[in-house]
Amino acid sequence: MIIRIQSTEGTKRVEVKPTESTKSLFEKVHRAFELSGFKFALYTTRDKKNEIVSSPKKTIKGCKLAHGDMIFMFGVDGPLHFDTGASPSTSHSVNNVNNAIAVKPSTLSVAPVVANSIKSDVIEDNVDKLIEKEDGKINRKKNAQ
Repeated sequence: MIIRIQSTEGTKRVEVKPTESTKSLFEKVHRAFELSGFKFALYTTRDKKNEIVSSPKKTIKGCKLAHGDMIFMFGVDGPLHFDTGASPSTSHSVNNVNNAIAVKPSTLSVAPVVANSIKSDVIEDNVDKLIEKEDGKINRKKNAQ
């Protein structure tokens, strides 16, 4: 069966068996998104109420996941860190003492800084907040034929 995973970087699909463990699901999500670490959590809803726990004993079927279901991925300690495959000369390093980012001016553009400031200025409409709580499925009656 195919499970869809939505994150800030987009949506990916992962193929799993209902009898596989949730630990296996986490490993497949890690590979699909090419994450640099396992500091992410999976939820069945966008509002982070139903977390899927990584366990070698708990199965996909035990989490009540079915073919085509959408699950949501969020970073545990803030934003997710995706492995972009950049060479060491173009990457940036984090100073753990001050939580400051040391950036080489010639290698990175200003676009990520501008994009982050725009995201913080966005005010979300009430309609968008209501839609976010929905599961996105269209309920229909079963066809008589």
